[in-house]
Amino acid sequence: MLFRQALSRRHVLQAILGIIGLHLWYILSNFRQFVPLDDDFRPPWEAVESGAHSNSTVQDHYLPPTVEESDSFAGSFEAANEELAHTSIIAHAPGWTIFRNLYMANGTLYILSTDTTFPEIRMMTSTGLPAINVPGNMAAREPTSQDMDFITPEEAESRWGRSAVASVEGNTLLFNDPPQFLGHYYHFVAELFFGAWAFWTGAWASPSTDPKTAYHLSHPSPPTIQRAMFPHSDGYDWQDPAGFNSYFLRAAFPSMDLEFMDSWEDRVVSTEDNHRITYVSRQSGSRRKLVDSDHLDLVEALEDLVARKGDRWELVMLEAESLTHSGQIKAAERTTILLGVHGNGLTHLVFMKPTRVSAVVEIFYPGGFAHDYEWTARALGMDHYSVWNDRYFTHPDEPSVDYPEGFQGNSIPVTGATVARLIEQHVEMKRTLTS
Repeated sequence: MLFRQALSRRHVLQAILGIIGLHLWYILSNFRQFVPLDDDFRPPWEAVESGAHSNSTVQDHYLPPTVEESDSFAGSFEAANEELAHTSIIAHAPGWTIFRNLYMANGTLYILSTDTTFPEIRMMTSTGLPAINVPGNMAAREPTSQDMDFITPEEAESRWGRSAVASVEGNTLLFNDPPQFLGHYYHFVAELFFGAWAFWTGAWASPSTDPKTAYHLSHPSPPTIQRAMFPHSDGYDWQDPAGFNSYFLRAAFPSMDLEFMDSWEDRVVSTEDNHRITYVSRQSGSRRKLVDSDHLDLVEALEDLVARKGDRWELVMLEAESLTHSGQIKAAERTTILLGVHGNGLTHLVFMKPTRVSAVVEIFYPGGFAHDYEWTARALGMDHYSVWNDRYFTHPDEPSVDYPEGFQGNSIPVTGATVARLIEQHVEMKRTLTS
């Protein structure tokens, strides 16, 4: 870029001072503050070079692998039957923390460990609420257990199991900042990305003691960062009026994926560990309906079950006639147990997330059976139960295919207590098997 106006001596002096200041800032940024855990604590580069080992129970949290080994160090476990990987810290300074194996469920970040000698949670995360100059705002922005919490391996396996935990491969920048400052060029580039990149590179580089190289502006290439997440941004409020934020980001990180509030909410939904029973009711349809009194008893039994089990259980009544197509799909994708009389509404099972407890409970007129949804559910890795009034069957003991009189009728009987007990026993059995 060419400038027509000649630079004055004052401008030249300001530029030189700015370059010197930037140079010094970069050098100091390599000396990150790591959290000392005991008297034997050493910075990671000293421990690696000397081979020393601290007595701290989490000393290995501060020993980063080599760059070659760590290009994607955020994975969890390698196989479904292996123990869930514990959370550790690569580097930390207040406001900046590099985690290995950080978990998220229901929007809460979890540190999976038997050890709680981590930095204060308030130094590792925040609520993401905007800073407003009103009484009580500072207290409201203090993080709680809803933002970040500890979970033991036993609690994690009981709550999630092993096979239901999915790994987001690669390395992620998670910016928990409110949107009020994201649209400022200085805050976005100089504070967020410049600060994050300096901390990231400093965590993987050993400060040199050689006078000839100690002040060089060169460092080993750090591991690749695959994505940046902005859970509190709508995807537009991070762009400054002059357009420098997006220009900088695409020039400096051309391959980095960006995720915003909607993507974060999708991830939250996909990790919800509630047991959501979706009852596809056909009572407002024209055929293949339950006896009215049995329908009411079934709803009552399911409501009693959910109330007795607590906050992590939910009942959703799905009447296709009252929902849009997208509304039905959204309900299905959040379903744990899909329940209903044999019919097209059960096709929504293909949009369910297969988990260790996912199942389809299909009600038939006693003596009737068809493989349609049983085959589909099992092909997707879910359990399937066939209900005949107060009896139920599952593979490999499913009934023979038959369409007796009454199969298509509007007087299909069912015992609500039997269905509720079946669902409760199924969930408890799955939880026990994966504990």
